[in-house]
Amino acid sequence: MDKSHICAGSSFILMNDIVISLANWSSIGKNTSSGDFQGTFDGQGFTISGLSIDTNEDHVGLFSQLENAIIENVNIIAGEIKGNEAVGGLAGSAENS
Repeated sequence: MDKSHICAGSSFILMNDIVISLANWSSIGKNTSSGDFQGTFDGQGFTISGLSIDTNEDHVGLFSQLENAIIENVNIIAGEIKGNEAVGGLAGSAENS
């Protein structure tokens, strides 16, 4: 089965620090059927803080899964991140990124 990708070729730039106040973050790309994030994300040195995840799902982090993505210049200050398999602060899994 050929898997499509979200944001392939798209670029995103963080313009400020972000404080995530959600009790349980849903990873970017997790609730889509579109597949892995394949874009570029430049944090410009800003910080994303307050990231908290508590789930029994796989592939959890700020991003669910990365493939051929560029993520740069971002600081992550996470609370607690819990998942089943493939768990990380930035991404649950990354391939060729």
